[in-house]
Amino acid sequence: MTQHSPHAPTSHRRAGAGRIVRLAAIAAVVLAASAGCQKGRTTEDLIARGNHAYDYGRYEEAERDFKRVLDRYPGDPAANLGYGRTMEAMGRLEEARMALETASVARPLDLEISLALAEVLYEQRDTERLYQLLRDRAVEQGRVEAWLAMADFALRLDDPDTAQMAIVAALELSGARSADPYLEAARLAERVGNQKEAIRRLRQAYGIAPEDPRVIAGLVEYGEVPGPTIALPPGK
Repeated sequence: MTQHSPHAPTSHRRAGAGRIVRLAAIAAVVLAASAGCQKGRTTEDLIARGNHAYDYGRYEEAERDFKRVLDRYPGDPAANLGYGRTMEAMGRLEEARMALETASVARPLDLEISLALAEVLYEQRDTERLYQLLRDRAVEQGRVEAWLAMADFALRLDDPDTAQMAIVAALELSGARSADPYLEAARLAERVGNQKEAIRRLRQAYGIAPEDPRVIAGLVEYGEVPGPTIALPPGK
């Protein structure tokens, strides 16, 4: 007659209990990770949905989605950017500025945020803060786009002197890498009635980007015929 060890059932029970504990621990980790991913997805989904609503002019929907994120994460830069742009579109400029200032502090190198904030500052006619913001971005980051944005806002504010300063800085920084500063210089020259200078700047732009439709259209508008002989070297 075969005798079974009295300890065998206990050993099996302990092994089974150990497996249950390990499986429970693994399940807990998986559930926690899943919850974290779900939270992240929910935030990203809300921001994406808010941006989509904003793009289609459904500002009240966008406001709700961004607000849901900000109620939980007040410092989220993407949500603050979306909320600020939405508030600006709805004419609620103080709320827009607060949100965009918060986003700018969180992401000072993000030019999209800086330009959105600059638009609000322009609408508030806070010229000093507007110029300071764009100058800081241009100098600290070496961004041609920031200088060109300053030139654009200056022209909108009927401030050709500041526009000229910003364009010269953009030209020095860009060199021959981009036609954009020359196009902005042509715009300024046209604005002040200097047709000869506008054509010169367009010819310089043509030397950098001969296939750029903006450059070609500008030259044609002045009666110039685009071609190899019309290009001028870059420079101030």
